[in-house]
Amino acid sequence: MNSLSNSLSDRELQASFKELQRENENLLEMLDQYRLMFDQSLDAVILFDAETCFKEVNQAACHLFELPKDKLIGQSLHKFLAEDQCTK
Repeated sequence: MNSLSNSLSDRELQASFKELQRENENLLEMLDQYRLMFDQSLDAVILFDAETCFKEVNQAACHLFELPKDKLIGQSLHKFLAEDQCTK
């Protein structure tokens, strides 16, 4: 009886593993689609952290700020705003 219950558990584990693999593939595909939309957007798209520092930017954002991506990442948004636009 133990052998039978072990084989059922093995089958269940294999089925669960296959399902996780399918879910992982779906997530990777969605990530690729997101990245494509982000990168190819004609609008500037900027992701900030909690301190309003640039975490990710697309090419349109680089064009808007006239800086390459590596010069924008990590910079604070406040650096690019006029003093009267910043809240203290």
